Amino acid sequence: AKVVPIPYCDFGEGAGDVKWNYEIDKYPPYVPVIPFDRYSLREEMPDIAFIHNPYDDTNTLTSVHPEYYSENIKKHAFLLVYSPYFIMGGYTRGKTDGFIVTKGGMNADRILVQSEFVKGIYESYGYGSEKLMAYGSPKADAVVKGMQNREMPEKWRGKLEGKKKIIMLNTHWSYFIRGKAWEKQGGGKKDFAVRYHRELIEAVEGRK
Repeated sequence: AKVVPIPYCDFGEGAGDVKWNYEIDKYPPYVPVIPFDRYSLREEMPDIAFIHNPYDDTNTLTSVHPEYYSENIKKHAFLLVYSPYFIMGGYTRGKTDGFIVTKGGMNADRILVQSEFVKGIYESYGYGSEKLMAYGSPKADAVVKGMQNREMPEKWRGKLEGKKKIIMLNTHWSYFIRGKAWEKQGGGKKDFAVRYHRELIEAVEGRK
């Protein structure tokens, strides 16, 4: 295996407000990293390339280097596989289409979807059944695996005993960006994360 960290950028609020990140120096010493400008997709021709960000040049929050957009990777990889980074918890046709109809999804040879139900949603948008593989979510798998052989914090134990439903909250990082934008516009410091968490908890508490 070859580890090739690639540049990615964060977009600010204004035109041209772009911050590029290149984190090759943040890997532990036992990982043999290769600088991205010394690795050639064209020459290496990888057997399988996995992507988790399918938006290419349509992402409004962050982006990888254009050389690594799905359409360019597809030219030089035998198989392009898209594994979504998010867990689909809700679906409204017309409102959440942007999560499903993506350049990476359309360019991929295979898409790893989290369930047969989600596979059906993708099929309703015209994706072929042979392209979709209902293998679950690597994010959920990582959480389950991480909880094995791990002691529960004592302060949780009393709250979770008995017949209670336990809900895993999977939030989105975009509200941190919104909080920063609010401050820049003179709105003062406002913790959007606290606000959204409170709204989510209240929504759960108000249901049976």
